[in-house]
Amino acid sequence: MNPDYLWLADATQLLILFVVAPALAIAIAYAAWRGKPQNFSPKRYGVVCAACGVGASLLFALAK
Repeated sequence: MNPDYLWLADATQLLILFVVAPALAIAIAYAAWRGKPQNFSPKRYGVVCAACGVGASLLFALAK
């Protein structure tokens, strides 16, 4: 492993841990507080799921 790129993996992990995860938790809690959205569509949630999968894949790739 090349130690020159360790900062990139660390920065990505910190960004996701302290920025993305809390923002996602707040968004989910806010949506739950307001009730079921009027524009509920499985396609929208599929896109969100795919985006989360891409983020997880990037974390795995950078940590590798």
